[in-house]
This record gives sequence, structure tokens and C-alpha cells, in this order.
Amino acid sequence: MITVTADDNVAVLKLMHVLLERIDPNGKHFSADSASKALSLVENEKAEVVFLDIEMPGISGIEAAYELSERFPRLNIIFITGHSEYALEAHEVYCSGFLCKPVNENDIRRALSHLRFPISSTKRIKVTCGNSFGIFVDDKPFRFKREKTAEMFAYLVFKNGIICSNSELLTALWGGDLEKQGFLRQLVLDMKTSFEAVGINDIAEKSRGSIRLKTDQINIIGNTKTLPDHFGWLD
Repeated sequence: MITVTADDNVAVLKLMHVLLERIDPNGKHFSADSASKALSLVENEKAEVVFLDIEMPGISGIEAAYELSERFPRLNIIFITGHSEYALEAHEVYCSGFLCKPVNENDIRRALSHLRFPISSTKRIKVTCGNSFGIFVDDKPFRFKREKTAEMFAYLVFKNGIICSNSELLTALWGGDLEKQGFLRQLVLDMKTSFEAVGINDIAEKSRGSIRLKTDQINIIGNTKTLPDHFGWLD
């Protein structure tokens, strides 16, 4: 799950981040100290849920909610405020929830379980990290045509959506052997066609000389920091 919390109170932002990390440790949880910053984050990070304070400098939470609901019709908006008198006005935006401060973990869990636009808790691709590395599609073991493709895929998972250059992949997987460039292209093609064969498209974004994995489509279980030691990647 990808969330954005907007509040001009730093303490509230810190608390929300801790609670959301506890509720959804594999999600991405962003913070903004103003409604205008939240608008940018929602768009750039493809947020699914936004927690909005109502009384903020500049654009109010209510004003931001109207703009967000117009631009992103399936975005779940949950208000968090210390002013219960805004409840009726907030619900006129057709929000997914209205929480009164101070919020706690149970409040957030309850709101997330009654979203106006439910978020699927089961993503088609699941990756397990730890003692072993596994790839599953629809909870069934998944394999690429080439064994080395799984290692490349694991490295892209480790990068967590960050753009990775071909040079970096060559260094990690083959110690920088430039003669492997053709083989690397075959691995990228194998990853693409293998996922497309089971109906998963656009799992990666590829540009000239670089690639990034859309990790928001993957349910990652375990600590990805174990992957370099597991595969023996070179820096």
C-alpha cells in the first residue's frame, strides 16, 4: 500500500509513519507538511490512500480533498483532525474515513478496513527474502527460462524501484564483464516475456541503458538487505 500523510504538525507525521510502518511494513509511506506537497506526492508516488489534516496553512485539507478527488477519482481520502465540527463538510467530499486526533493504531486499521476503494491485499507477484530467495505468482512458484534471470530480478528487487544502469548490473552479476552485455539483454527479455506469459505486463520500466522494477506491484516478504550476501554480488 502506498500512503501519503499531510499534517503541519511534525509530531503527528512521525507518529503516523511509525503506525503505518507497523500496520503495513512492506508498503511505502510518505509524509508532507502541507497540502500542496501532499498533492505532488500523491501524483508522483501513485498513492492509494492519503491522510489529510484539515486545518493547515495555505490550502486546507478540505480544499485539497476536492482537488485530489477530481484528479484521482479512486484515491482513498481519510481526514485526521482535532476538530470534529468538520465531519459533515468532510463527508461531502465522499471521503473514506474521518479520524479525530489523537489517532491510534486501531483507528487507522479500522479506517483502512473500510476504504471506499478497497486495495487488494494480495499482489500477484510475491517475493521471499531471507534464508532463500523465492518468486511466486498467484502463490505458485514461478521460474524464468534462464536461472540467471532470477538473480537479475532479485537485484532489481533489492534496488527497490531505483533506476539501475546496465553497467551496474554487469558489475553486480559478472564483475563488470562487458562481454556479458548481450547476455544481459537476453535476461531482460526473458524477464519480460516470462511475466507476460502469465498475464503480468509492464513490471519494469526500461530506457536506453537502464531499467527499474515497479516494486509497488510486488509483495516483498522478508528483508531485502539479505540479498547481496545470498547472491554474493560485487560492489
